[in-house]
Amino acid sequence: MEGRRGSVLIFIVWVLTLLSVLVAGLGSRGAFALDLTARLDQQLQASYIARAGVQQVVTILADDPTLEFDGFSDYWMDNQALFANRRFGEGSFTVSYVSPGASAPPIYGLMDEDRKLPLNTMPVEVFQALLQEAGGMREDEARAAAEAIVDWRDEDQEPHPHGAEDFYYQGRSPAYECKDGPFESIEELLFVRGMTVEVFDRIAPSVTVYGSGRVNVNTASPTVLRALGLSADGVNGVVFYRAGDDNSERTADDRAVISVTAISAELAQVIPREDAARLSQLVQADLLTVRSEAFRVSMTAQAHELAVPVHLECVVDRAGQVLAWAEH
Repeated sequence: MEGRRGSVLIFIVWVLTLLSVLVAGLGSRGAFALDLTARLDQQLQASYIARAGVQQVVTILADDPTLEFDGFSDYWMDNQALFANRRFGEGSFTVSYVSPGASAPPIYGLMDEDRKLPLNTMPVEVFQALLQEAGGMREDEARAAAEAIVDWRDEDQEPHPHGAEDFYYQGRSPAYECKDGPFESIEELLFVRGMTVEVFDRIAPSVTVYGSGRVNVNTASPTVLRALGLSADGVNGVVFYRAGDDNSERTADDRAVISVTAISAELAQVIPREDAARLSQLVQADLLTVRSEAFRVSMTAQAHELAVPVHLECVVDRAGQVLAWAEH
């Protein structure tokens, strides 16, 4: 009898132990589910804050007092009061980016896409110069890759002398066709003959598929100005002109050319004659502008101080149209 009682007691203890483990597991799962729900709710709130932040960006652009031209003195270019830790409801958002290759602090503002080389309009020689200067390619490699870039976007099946059309791409493994249409993203360059990941990473900050199809001479980087055909002295002259008397960009005394027709005459004061002539050629070819049309918004938004932030990368135009959106 006592043995049976002992067995029953052991069974009861075992059952109680099992139930305790089961309850603990259910409690742990419940806590995990609650934590996951809270995190998802925070992310959803942060996503709404990011969308509200983009709407504020569009409003800021619409209120730009110098719609005819854009330069480094524009108040959307670098403005902590407008873009750093802006409160919205119970959360906040910040719009900022770091200039490629720079060790300087973040820039609180928008990056206009028109400072870059548009992939769908620039000629072969511009891409060749970029691939040599920034991409580190040899002259012959750069020429072939530049011609392949133009072949990728043009509508015909006639390759440039060193370019590539369907005949080349259909011989790849796996095979694919030449697009024969406009670039829709800069990542398409990785499908183009001669392009490597290393070269792409070097030139990516200098190319775009957004904007007017022209380069804004008031905001173009030295790398872009060199690719456009300006000499080192010409590039230095343009940078010097734009920086104003304090020789520092993004300050109140920055200068900007206010019309396309004035580009060559205005900058001729500070650049060599051959560079002024090159600018005239670019203006005649409708490849230069003084106004920006598309803007990259790099934003971090969060529901409150301890919440997990949402990171947003999008492109908007002056009309408020969203051209690209990536959220994570």
